Amino acid sequence: MPDARLAQPLTDSQRDHLAAIRDRIDAAAQLKPAEPVAPPAYGAPQRDAISSVVDNVVQTVCLQIAELRVQLDTLEKQLLMSGAAAKDTLNQQVAVCMEVNEQAKQLASIIGSIAERVVRP
Repeated sequence: MPDARLAQPLTDSQRDHLAAIRDRIDAAAQLKPAEPVAPPAYGAPQRDAISSVVDNVVQTVCLQIAELRVQLDTLEKQLLMSGAAAKDTLNQQVAVCMEVNEQAKQLASIIGSIAERVVRP
């Protein structure tokens, strides 16, 4: 059954009230919608904390690797210098031995020639 109030004509104040509501709706429709606000993601603080921990661990490991590289470079330089010194000492020793060998051959030749002169029958 239809409502009897709907069949009655609107009063001036009701008409004015509806017009005001319509004007407000039209004005709201003309406004550009605000940028949507993203709701906070579930677990965002935990992800940030995990990310921070991982970044910290990676940074610490990278610093340790850099320190190891410095130590390895220092060790490499020391080994190269020590090897060069050992090589130089060995080369000097070989040179001395070769000189002694040459002198020994000359002495053997001299002694041999003296021996030939002394031992003549």
